[in-house]
Amino acid sequence: MNELLAGLNDKQKEAVLHFEGPLLILAGAGSGKTRVLTHRIAYLIEEHQVPPYHILALTFTNKAANEMRERVNNIIEYGAGSIWVSTFHSTCVRILRRFIDHLGYDNAFTIYDSDDQKSLMKDICKQLNIDTKKYKVPSDKTINHLLKNIDASKIEWNNKTNLAALPEGMEIDLGGIAKGYTSNRLTQIFKEYQLTGGVLSLGGNVQTYGTKEDGSKWKIAIENPSNSPLSGDYLGVLKTGNMAVITSGGYERYFEKNGKTYHHILDPATGKPANHGVISATIVSKDGTLADGLSTSLFIMGKEKAVQYWKKHKEQFDFVLLLKGGKIVISEGIEKIFTSDFDYEVVRDE
Repeated sequence: MNELLAGLNDKQKEAVLHFEGPLLILAGAGSGKTRVLTHRIAYLIEEHQVPPYHILALTFTNKAANEMRERVNNIIEYGAGSIWVSTFHSTCVRILRRFIDHLGYDNAFTIYDSDDQKSLMKDICKQLNIDTKKYKVPSDKTINHLLKNIDASKIEWNNKTNLAALPEGMEIDLGGIAKGYTSNRLTQIFKEYQLTGGVLSLGGNVQTYGTKEDGSKWKIAIENPSNSPLSGDYLGVLKTGNMAVITSGGYERYFEKNGKTYHHILDPATGKPANHGVISATIVSKDGTLADGLSTSLFIMGKEKAVQYWKKHKEQFDFVLLLKGGKIVISEGIEKIFTSDFDYEVVRDE
């Protein structure tokens, strides 16, 4: 026992000696995480006679897995070879190789990485004579036909089964709120594990939780879009805690044809890329799902309608708008926590 605990600090010893129930350890780089895990494995085997083949140790890289296996082998007399020590990917593949036939698939499957997937899609497009570099702009006739499917009142909801029924030709795309919903769920997990603070970054979606270790709020920078007339990397900085900061704009996914820019955020009234004078819309709200949806909505609305909507729902969110021409507009709810090197207008509900 003394050999297993030698050289460990009090917190590390506490982690090694924990036996019943789950244990969450938060540790930074170079704090001895691998050492704690290997000593804990040795402790379970030698002190509690846990069979080595009942222990699963997961890491992110093959190098770390090999290092952990080697360290365990140096500590215990036998059994290290029976421990499942591998990466998340390798472990999942191992399980699938053994049991995937229960799902009706062949065990001799091949896993494609991102490069393999891209190569496959290129081959498929080539076989189908699809030019991936040639973007097609639908005709007004096609757009007007599809606009008939944009009507939320046509969605039928069954309260007994909690199922939605859609008319033929109508689809619901939840991609516009998926990351916001994900950040909400993750912060709930933070609360369950009694974490004191953290920041989630989900590509344009930032969710702050709690505070920093010193009790101060998090500083979240709002990116200056690539098509902005303003210079610099950021429009401004927000000091927040327990807030989602989510930005939408047409500056990341677009193509140009015949001198006109087509981006991915469509106006449901016209079926064409929204063009109401907003370059980017940032929403600040406690509800990540709401913020994700509203960032797109306010971008489509334009300044005047966005301001009117905020005045009716100002208890739920605040905003930062970058308008064409370089003007920044913010709502009064974040006036005290927003700083910027640029001049900006503060909208008030007066």
